Amino acid sequence: MNSPEAGPETVLSVIMPNYNHAEYLSTALTAILAQTVLPDEIIIIDDGSTDDSRALIESWMSREARVRGIFNDSNRGAIARINQGLQAARGRYVCLMAADDVAYPNFFAEALTALDKAPDVALFCAEAHVQSMDLPQQAPEVRPVIRPSHQAKSFSPAETRDLLRYNDNFVTPLAAVFRRSMILEEGGFDPDLGSMADGFLSKRLALKHGFCFSPEVVAKWQVRGTGLSRTNTRDPHSVRDMLEKAQKRFAADPVFPPDYSETFNRRWRFATCRVALATAPPDWDFVSEIGPGNPIDRYVFSVAQRSGARMGAYLALIWLTVRYRPYSLLAMAETYAHRRWEMVINRK
Repeated sequence: MNSPEAGPETVLSVIMPNYNHAEYLSTALTAILAQTVLPDEIIIIDDGSTDDSRALIESWMSREARVRGIFNDSNRGAIARINQGLQAARGRYVCLMAADDVAYPNFFAEALTALDKAPDVALFCAEAHVQSMDLPQQAPEVRPVIRPSHQAKSFSPAETRDLLRYNDNFVTPLAAVFRRSMILEEGGFDPDLGSMADGFLSKRLALKHGFCFSPEVVAKWQVRGTGLSRTNTRDPHSVRDMLEKAQKRFAADPVFPPDYSETFNRRWRFATCRVALATAPPDWDFVSEIGPGNPIDRYVFSVAQRSGARMGAYLALIWLTVRYRPYSLLAMAETYAHRRWEMVINRK
């Protein structure tokens, strides 16, 4: 991929793919434009929407010079449109946000300060709220589940490699800012990896160049059962296909530790089963397809299924945790304890 020349004044570009998200766009743009440090440009790449997206984007363009619209007649998916946005962007840094994500006011200030202090790293990442819009009464969860650090820190490639052994899900893409040149050097995001494309490239960049992390919540990911991230992880055939592709890529790539491919397989299967169990009612067919499948596993899942939706989901999740050992339970408990302590301190 070729990069356009970036003017010295163009520091940060926000790249926002959009498909039929007209009802959410204004909220996302208003939050971005309420930042304490504003981006130089907000590039919205419309992916052939059939709702009122184009008219809304053009309305924003007419009254806000930072907003740029790119309109496509066909639908090619979010990853292809992010790559299109990377080509059009002029910023030294890029933030990739969905049209229904919400940035908190100090996000970009935090990211740019950290990246200026660590000029060799590939990206900044922080924490994000994950809010179920299907169950808005529930309190949001915080990601990542395991913090890389309880204070702002820059990680070297060697430290990132060590981190990967017990926590590979340290980048929440909507709460990240990347050096655009380093993404372009990698050829952009691989559309063949689907919803795994951003996770794959984020980890690869961090392993090559390092990253910096802040234990601050900087954005909100609004999750819907009908959203792309959820529908892509609800089809067992699609999940198996993506897993196979990703495992082959990890195994063949010397940047990743030799045993990481199998570690990733276990963690991704656990994560998608966890999503299936969180639906109402739990998707037992998916869990049976993607989860472990020896006779003991099948017996446990059958008992869980007969135990009622809520209790059965808990039982199955406990069993999956034992079988897949996705993350360090001690590290998860430590992160949880720190977050609870911070809540107590902040109330005083």
